[in-house]
Amino acid sequence: VLSSVVPSAQFLASLIFMAVTVVLVMGVDKGMRQANGLLVALKVFIVLLIIVVGSGRMHAENLAPFAPFGLAPVASTSALCCFSYTGFGAVSSAAEECVNPQRDLPMAIIISLLCCALLYVAFSIVLCGVVPFREISISAPVAMAFGPQYGNVPW
Repeated sequence: VLSSVVPSAQFLASLIFMAVTVVLVMGVDKGMRQANGLLVALKVFIVLLIIVVGSGRMHAENLAPFAPFGLAPVASTSALCCFSYTGFGAVSSAAEECVNPQRDLPMAIIISLLCCALLYVAFSIVLCGVVPFREISISAPVAMAFGPQYGNVPW
């Protein structure tokens, strides 16, 4: 039964070949821009899906000591999360397409940074609301949170 659901390696290779061909036919610059946009949209959709599904499985008692170790670990982790945001290059490389780059670029960077930060915060709160913070798996936190022990989501 599983072999009828999982596509074969030849089928996946054919899909990848067709995707690369479409990108090349459209032109590498335009094709890669569209492929990058599609991948970003897919990632944001997955994060939002996890936030929405997880918010229905949260337990308020898991958030009771909201910052159990104080604000110092929160601040240091926030600094690390700021470095994990790598979209500045993509935003600043679009400067040549801006009508008013002095106004548009700083606004685009700030808005995209705020969107990223809000997604990080919402994702973290949902994850800690589903699983008690002392029990979150370091190797696979999302898989554990939505596995049969906690969230029990059948995907």
